Amino acid sequence: ADQFQILLGILRTWRSVAGEGVDEIRPGIGQGPIRDERGNQLVKVRSVIAYLTAGSEVGAYACEVKLALQSSLHLRNALWLHGRRDRNSADFYMIYEYAEKDLGGRNAIVATLGVTNNDISRLTNSANNLAPTDGGRHAKGTGTAEWNLGDQREFIAGFLRKWITHRAQSPP
Repeated sequence: ADQFQILLGILRTWRSVAGEGVDEIRPGIGQGPIRDERGNQLVKVRSVIAYLTAGSEVGAYACEVKLALQSSLHLRNALWLHGRRDRNSADFYMIYEYAEKDLGGRNAIVATLGVTNNDISRLTNSANNLAPTDGGRHAKGTGTAEWNLGDQREFIAGFLRKWITHRAQSPP
């Protein structure tokens, strides 16, 4: 189960909406595979064909992920979180916190991954101020969230791709 969840996290990093069930989709996030009334998940053939037409991109990404996972338990834990059902701001922010531990803090993240301080501030602000009913991480979501859950999901997918590339090319 852990391996499948990590694999799902990897898939969601490669394509941010991949592996999302209809019951997980929130407004603005997009469409994913379909589940029937019994919870069975169906695969649309066109989605599979679209992924297979990428050629060697999938193989290259898989090799990169393998190298990255061999060098970082924090990245493995972050991908496990990314593979969870019903991800919310708390999950996205914990992924960022794992990166802080792995890479040595916010300044190191900015320097090594090319993520801006402004984007990290947006993630923090949005995670703290998004209403709990919209996936926020605090009981009071009274401030103004700059990013909705879909925006956070997109940012974290890109963030994880950069982290994977960094760890694959520069193990600790």
